[in-house]
Amino acid sequence: MSPSADGARCFRDPGRLPIVVPSERTGVAMKPRRRTPVPVRLPALLVALLLVSTGCSEGRATPTAPAETAGAGGQESERTEPAAATAVTIIGAGDIAGDREEAAATAALIQAAAPAAVFTTGDNAYPDGALSDYLEKYDPTWGAFKDRTNPVPGNHEYHSDPPAGYLAYFGAANVTNPVDGGAYYAWDVGNGWRAYALNTEISTSGAQLEWLQDDVAAHPGQHYILYTHRPRYTSSDNHGPSDDVCPLWDALALTGGLEIVLFGHNHQYERFAPMDCAGQAGDAGARSFVIGSGGKELYGFGPAQPGSEFRNDSDFGVLKFNLYESSYEWEFIASGRGQDGNGTMDTGNAGQILDKGSAAV
Repeated sequence: MSPSADGARCFRDPGRLPIVVPSERTGVAMKPRRRTPVPVRLPALLVALLLVSTGCSEGRATPTAPAETAGAGGQESERTEPAAATAVTIIGAGDIAGDREEAAATAALIQAAAPAAVFTTGDNAYPDGALSDYLEKYDPTWGAFKDRTNPVPGNHEYHSDPPAGYLAYFGAANVTNPVDGGAYYAWDVGNGWRAYALNTEISTSGAQLEWLQDDVAAHPGQHYILYTHRPRYTSSDNHGPSDDVCPLWDALALTGGLEIVLFGHNHQYERFAPMDCAGQAGDAGARSFVIGSGGKELYGFGPAQPGSEFRNDSDFGVLKFNLYESSYEWEFIASGRGQDGNGTMDTGNAGQILDKGSAAV
């Protein structure tokens, strides 16, 4: 662990990722990831000179490898969309409204980004996810985006079962295609992306899994985002990894279209390399993020787990995605509020991007 130039305690693992041997749980066979060739655009005069010098009179240029871009601490990754492509922007976090000051700081980032939609990864209002918690802490901050928020509940919402406060605040009118009162659902993001707001506080097999399989069959050939509360992969020194999500993850992975998986529960930011739910690394897997830095006090990290590429436990912030038809970009944006051994503090890095990258799909 070493401080960056701006003081953020960011963690990076250089070098080649190890191949993680699957556990006793059997992994699914993954279809090859779809890739879109990138056309090489050359000025007309340069093309003419090349044709003359090589003696070629017709044909086309062979695409070269796409340019790689490295973010602020992010891994080098492919950028495949032409500059004129239009992105759909979504942004969010989890573990949000414990302190109104911290929640207000992350809400300000969303206000500035003006996204098409907002997601949450659970534990949206503390301490119990009661309606009073939502009205007193969440609504004055993130409530400004309620009409475009696509939430999931966390374990704090389930301090009452069913999560009465969560359902009363968001309600069926505030989610698309709600199932079981909004406990899990799906929504079309745009540009060929579909998001699944799933629930790891209830059974991830049975009715929820059957609904997911039916919905995927009705919406084939898209790029999928799965988001829920309990993380499959995490290096936190608080909550450990959970395989509860695996039946749902595997069902989406079988399509070959699962690209992004988002979690909360641990109050920090962490990005993992593409893996499947059995721990097998590779391009056929999905890239996962823990984004539990929405406003509740931050947790520390233990030893870095296999596949972990970036970690930050000192900054509250949000995760932003620009989604294109054949690629996506991510940015972890700091709120300017953070935490060290002495408590919360101003960090001086409000609006700074601490991790970013892009990938083809």
